[in-house]
Amino acid sequence: MPQKFLDKLVQNRFQSAKQLRKLLQEGLHDAKRARHRPYKPRRHRNAPKYLKGVHNGVYYRIRLPQQRSLPDLQKIPSPTLPPKAFKPLPPKESHKAQSRKEGFEDFWKRARFWWKENYPVVILNFGSICTLTGFTRSDVLELRVLSVVGSLGSAVYNLTRKPILVAPLLWSATFAAVNGYKIFEIIRERKGTVRLSAEQETWYTRFFMPHGVTPKQFEAIHNRAQIFRLQQGSCLIKQHDKLEYVYLIVDGTTRASILGRHLTAASVTPVAYKEKEGGASGAWVGEMAFLEAYWNTEQGQKHQHSDDAPSSAQPPQRQGRAATQSDHPHAPLALAEAAAAAVSAKDAVAVQGSAATRSTSNVLKSSHSLYTIVAKEDCVVMRWSHADMEALMARSTDLRAAMTRAMTAAIVGKVINFTVSKSSALPTWSTWLDDWKHNAGARISVQQRPTPVKYLVPGEGEDEMIDKRGNVENHDRRTLPESVQTYPTYR
Repeated sequence: MPQKFLDKLVQNRFQSAKQLRKLLQEGLHDAKRARHRPYKPRRHRNAPKYLKGVHNGVYYRIRLPQQRSLPDLQKIPSPTLPPKAFKPLPPKESHKAQSRKEGFEDFWKRARFWWKENYPVVILNFGSICTLTGFTRSDVLELRVLSVVGSLGSAVYNLTRKPILVAPLLWSATFAAVNGYKIFEIIRERKGTVRLSAEQETWYTRFFMPHGVTPKQFEAIHNRAQIFRLQQGSCLIKQHDKLEYVYLIVDGTTRASILGRHLTAASVTPVAYKEKEGGASGAWVGEMAFLEAYWNTEQGQKHQHSDDAPSSAQPPQRQGRAATQSDHPHAPLALAEAAAAAVSAKDAVAVQGSAATRSTSNVLKSSHSLYTIVAKEDCVVMRWSHADMEALMARSTDLRAAMTRAMTAAIVGKVINFTVSKSSALPTWSTWLDDWKHNAGARISVQQRPTPVKYLVPGEGEDEMIDKRGNVENHDRRTLPESVQTYPTYR
């Protein structure tokens, strides 16, 4: 407390109340300042001093500020002891290097503190981004892996909350467990190893592996199939029979025919997959009927097919003409209509010609066979019912896509083999593109040889029609028989 305050306090005991109040406030203010000084241990402090007095019957006790004591000095060793050797000081770093090191340490300290406070939110956001990215992937395996990461991120966030969010934590763990099990199944289906015999390995590499079927998927396909041997001369299916099974002729030779005509595109030989442009397209039988039935089932459409009067695979007019012209060297129109029906899978495509003014042919039933297949030698056949094939399709999206590719390739191969077998040369690639643009990808080429039964020779005012025997008949072109107008003319 200042000496000036003490002098004023004891100067006159008859001071005014205002002056005494002012003096007391100054003393209290000085006492507060002394109280906020640095703390020292009790052993280093002296006993406190107080200023005591009575004024107007009031007792005052004011604590006086203490003087700071000097710091403790180390004892100087006695001269009798030997002096200790001086230790070299460590080299001091430069000021810039030291400040850089301190800044780096301070940054990591603040980064660790921020991560400790915010890592649950960071993990939750990372998992949400992974889940969102999974929805943009087309591969189901990638989708499920990213979904597992998102579920685990949500589980970590719920686990770090106080209190712990039990219900969201359990749901996240459930989602992660289900997706993890499905991931295990997908990897096992894609990368799993199986034991196949030499015969089964041949079937797999010839008919399934080119279309992306894995060995594990082939094992499931083989287990669902009914395998039987078809004796030589036995009939596999007949024309107009309802197709209730999907057949795959894995070994042997068959002959497909329609109205007595041999269909090489629907037949199969042991080397057909090497020799034919469309491969062994005749190995699959009934695949078109199954694909349409499966499509209708997936779309929820139920098509009722009346079995009272099965429709003919060929209109009556064309059947009659084919019967009367069985020795005609041209390809019959019934073959063209059958191939067109295989492409459209629903309706027969009207064959263009000079008889285009006639009515469209009757609609063919894709659920019935268009031709007859007979075994030329002993054959091994795999057979699936539509229910078994639907179960295989529902097994996984990978298997469904692979089986669809295999059966669709067989349909396209039949069209290609039919075109190649009836053409003198393959069309150019630009021709195929033109057909794709204007004809929805369907093309039917029928090679016509320059030896017609009847051909026209232009005459003066009339056309001379020369038959096979060389007899000449004069006819007006407008009154020619319909059978003559159907075929192109050659000279």
